[in-house]
Amino acid sequence: MGRAQFTDSLRTEYEDVLASRDLNAVQTDFTHVYQNTSNAAMLVMVTCFMNMPTAALNSCLITAAIGTTSSPGDNVQFTGFAGNQTAVVMAEMRALIFIVPRGYYYRVYKLLTGVGNTIVKFDWQEVTL
Repeated sequence: MGRAQFTDSLRTEYEDVLASRDLNAVQTDFTHVYQNTSNAAMLVMVTCFMNMPTAALNSCLITAAIGTTSSPGDNVQFTGFAGNQTAVVMAEMRALIFIVPRGYYYRVYKLLTGVGNTIVKFDWQEVTL
């Protein structure tokens, strides 16, 4: 946890921010918004455990949104399960990876439909490029 500076030609800065970041409950939730305050673009990697029990037309997704204001609304990436039509419980780790330009804001939110779906934050990394 904390910052680590790598000595390479890219001057990459890596930070494990799991403890200080959280998922927004729904698409219209702007409670947890973060800004890239570095002088370069930032790679964000969020890993979550997703569990979707049996039921047709369920969804269990996480989505990243970025923007130039503190209410970022431009969806840039998503991952998860949607439209489970089988009698099998779907449960696995999923990673969401996206770029946040210098000065931009970002947030990650859940999209859960159906009964019993869960998403648990597992890892959250920021890498200044």
